[in-house]
Amino acid sequence: KEKAVAILKEDINKIIEYIKGIIEKLKQLISANKDFDKIFQQVEQLINEALFNKDQFEHNKNDLHTKMKEIMHTFHERDLQQFLDNMSKFLKDQEASYQNADSKEKLDQLLTTVKAKQDELKEMKCDDIPDIIDNLKKESQNVLNLKDEVINKQFENMRTEMSSSLDQMTKEYNALKSSIEEYEAEKKGIENHKQNIIKRKNTFIVAEHENDEDVPEGKNTYNEFISNKDTILQKESAISNQMNTLEEKKRNRKTTLQTYGDAIQKLETYTEKKDEETKVLLEKFNTEVENFKLDEDEKSFNDAKSIVSNTINEVENENKNIDSIKKVNIAMKRSRSNQQSVEQLIRNKDNLLKEKMEKHFQKINTDEIIGQSAKANLLNNLESEKAIINEQLNDAHLNDLKLQIEKTLSYCEKSRENIKGNNGTHPEELNASEIEWEATKGKIETLNSNYQALNKNMDDIINKQHDEMIVLIDRDIKEKGKDI
Repeated sequence: KEKAVAILKEDINKIIEYIKGIIEKLKQLISANKDFDKIFQQVEQLINEALFNKDQFEHNKNDLHTKMKEIMHTFHERDLQQFLDNMSKFLKDQEASYQNADSKEKLDQLLTTVKAKQDELKEMKCDDIPDIIDNLKKESQNVLNLKDEVINKQFENMRTEMSSSLDQMTKEYNALKSSIEEYEAEKKGIENHKQNIIKRKNTFIVAEHENDEDVPEGKNTYNEFISNKDTILQKESAISNQMNTLEEKKRNRKTTLQTYGDAIQKLETYTEKKDEETKVLLEKFNTEVENFKLDEDEKSFNDAKSIVSNTINEVENENKNIDSIKKVNIAMKRSRSNQQSVEQLIRNKDNLLKEKMEKHFQKINTDEIIGQSAKANLLNNLESEKAIINEQLNDAHLNDLKLQIEKTLSYCEKSRENIKGNNGTHPEELNASEIEWEATKGKIETLNSNYQALNKNMDDIINKQHDEMIVLIDRDIKEKGKDI
């Protein structure tokens, strides 16, 4: 009987040791699972904070998590810790029963209980737990590899992104500088147009030309200026866009640098590796972009743009001034002609009154044959005609015309001097009424027509009176002959 009890105890001890071994393996499995979870959570957080390839890494992470679940579920789908706790309690209870078993019957019952648990554990393939742990550790290593890949890719992509951005910004900055240089060249062209159009204007002033065809040199200056102006204004717009784009990129760079700096610090908390290459490139990126003197370039460009704008306005004003000087030249020449016509008209009037009328007056007055009554009648007719002449060729009206012409000439001369001294600062505004000459010419032509009619009429009167005087003289001679 004692031998049978000893055998029972030995069998029970073996099974209890087996269960203890399974419990230790379960602890190792739980520990390995926790290690996996810890690493997995790190990688999950790392991927959430990733700046690049996030979707790809998310997919890889999910694949690893699925494999881990499959590994665990091949052994036990429910709560592993609860299973361990139950096993530990079972072991504790059975060990207590073993200590208190004081009969063969109790030992037989205990053996039956622990043997059933052993069979259950074997059925669960608890003996395969070491293989499960090995598989879990392999997946843990895969997670670690994914972690390294995520970190390396972040550093690599940051370096690529910074290098690409720096190259692109440098290229755009150099293009901006080239555009500004081209703009400066166009600016000189605009300034040349200004000098050419001033020269052309002065030619119109000095030679008193009236038409563009009169000055073939520089005739196309304004059209060439318009073409150049369109080109330089297009460049202005393009440069402004280039500058705005670079300024925005430079502002965004600060945010990018801060983001990359923070990312580097975070990445280094996940690994012992320090990526000095990325740090150096980050500093280089910052330094190189700071060397883009956009503020200075913008000031220089704005200064040049202001000069171009002023020069364009000056050329436009000078072109208008050329139109004005042509009008002034026409008004001056026509007014001089009007002045000569008025002076000739005054001379013609004087000739009509003094040469023709006065001589005829004297002839009548000195005639001793014509009777006083007939003489008085002839003189009265001449006086009437003289009144008509003075009315239609009124001295006051002629003097007013002279004054108006002199006023126009004075205004034209003053305008010429103003335009000559005005190098495009403003367009010379002409008073249309002050350079009006056509109405004056019309009045002079009317007066000339009056003169022609009066002159002919005077000739007719003189001839008629001459005939009358002959008749009167002849009659008077005959009367005197009768008396003899």
